[in-house]
Amino acid sequence: MKVTAKPRWLPQLGLQARLLVAFLVVAVLPLLAFFLVQQQQLEHHLRTRAESHVEQLALAQQRRLAHEFRRLSDQLDLIASRTQMRISLAEYLDSGDLAALALVERILGDAAAPAENILSIGIRAPDGRRIALDESRTPSAAPGKAGMGKADWIPAATPGASRSGMHLLAPDGVQVVARLEAELLLGPRRLGSLFVLSDTRDLGAILQDYQDADAGGQTLLVLEKPGAGRMILAPAHGESTGLRVSEVRLDAAVEAKLWRGAVSPQAEIVAWNNGELFAMRELPVPGIKVVIAVAREEFRRFGAGQARALVLNLVVLLLLALVVAMFMAARIAKPLRHLSEATRKLRGGDSSVRVPEGGWGELGQLARTFNVTAAELARQAQDLEEEMSRSRNAQRELADMAGTDHLTGLMNRRRLMEILIGHFDPSNPRREQGALLYLDLDRFKPVNDLFGHDAGDETLRVVAHRLTGLVRANDPLARLGGDEFAIFIREPLPVDEVHELAERITQALSRPISVCGRTIEIGCSVGVAMIKPGDSHEELLYRADHDMYRVKAMRSAAKEESR
Repeated sequence: MKVTAKPRWLPQLGLQARLLVAFLVVAVLPLLAFFLVQQQQLEHHLRTRAESHVEQLALAQQRRLAHEFRRLSDQLDLIASRTQMRISLAEYLDSGDLAALALVERILGDAAAPAENILSIGIRAPDGRRIALDESRTPSAAPGKAGMGKADWIPAATPGASRSGMHLLAPDGVQVVARLEAELLLGPRRLGSLFVLSDTRDLGAILQDYQDADAGGQTLLVLEKPGAGRMILAPAHGESTGLRVSEVRLDAAVEAKLWRGAVSPQAEIVAWNNGELFAMRELPVPGIKVVIAVAREEFRRFGAGQARALVLNLVVLLLLALVVAMFMAARIAKPLRHLSEATRKLRGGDSSVRVPEGGWGELGQLARTFNVTAAELARQAQDLEEEMSRSRNAQRELADMAGTDHLTGLMNRRRLMEILIGHFDPSNPRREQGALLYLDLDRFKPVNDLFGHDAGDETLRVVAHRLTGLVRANDPLARLGGDEFAIFIREPLPVDEVHELAERITQALSRPISVCGRTIEIGCSVGVAMIKPGDSHEELLYRADHDMYRVKAMRSAAKEESR
């Protein structure tokens, strides 16, 4: 009978070695299955984490860009609110007086002078004609289009086109500018529209904030033009500034996912595409979306490290279980129970939870790592709470700043208009009582021209201080802009006392003022308007402004006669 010989190495193995070999052979398949499951869970975790991260970046960019668009819109509204400009424009439209048109153009230039981002500013008549244009700030030609005239830089109105709002344009097909347009009204009458071309340096700067892939990723703007497809805009690099038409092209899968009806246009969209992660959000300006693109490899590298750590821990635990299966069962199970319970509490929001670190080897390291992680989460939660507190404080400060003139500390036009509107509310029993004083400094412009803007700013602060000492504490005092001020008397006051107050203001502002080592003399013209039954805040402001110019004209005529 033939006897099969056993392998020569097999008898040399003891029971422990054979059990070890059998355990390893049997454990290979469960270990592989466990590893695959963990890999899938890790991939799902990474994708969820990446999508959340990119969506947060897109939301942050949406908020920052929305704030910039609101700032540009507020800048346009501030220019359009110039009362004298609208009055002169109405005079030109009625009589064709070129002097009134010249005054409109000068006011346009003065209003746009402090804004470095404005490329061009002008007014369009109700019939679409350009009747005023500040050419001093308009480029001699559009970028990339030699020979293009200054007036041609402003797109002509087209029938049915929107006469208000904001649009992004690429006149040369590369560089992008922002066109803003707002209607000009004088009471119920429509005088035309004010249009402004602004560069996009600030928008480009916002988009460049997240260029580093570790911090975020590339930010793009998608401009959807009805009937003309889409333009993808990106921040310009190098010496150029602002936005430019980007050469970035998205593949068909992302196009279908983002824009071809796969989801609602208003939804937050996340899509994987050739190693990149995209998230898109709507902006408050119609037809414009912000897209964040982040390289997925950053998250994959993070996941690869976690996978290696997972495999190492599994192997070590397997060996430890094999060597000390019975003896160390309790010592292994107990720390794991502590970790499981602490993890459950940590997931429930209790960042103060800690686990005993008395274990040895990987269990002790795992406990220490958990405690360090829990401490870090507690610190981050505290930092987040402090940051939220700072954010709330900043929001309150911004709300205060929005209604305050930064130079004089008085309330600004916006806050005064809110008070006027509230006073004329039908529920206010005293809405037909009170008066408005409209002030304009007479010889303020030469102060800036001769002594500089620092002297002009100091003069305005002195004027604000003197006015504060003349008005009652509950009567709003505001700087409307430039050298114009207003005092709203909301409590009943006889007409003669109102005019006496106007005279005291005139005398107080006629006294010499010492600024920057020089003594100057200015004056002021004060217009008075008493509230009449049926008045609105627009009519009250108009009559006070009109009376101020009447007083100014009378004083100028008297001065000419005295000569």
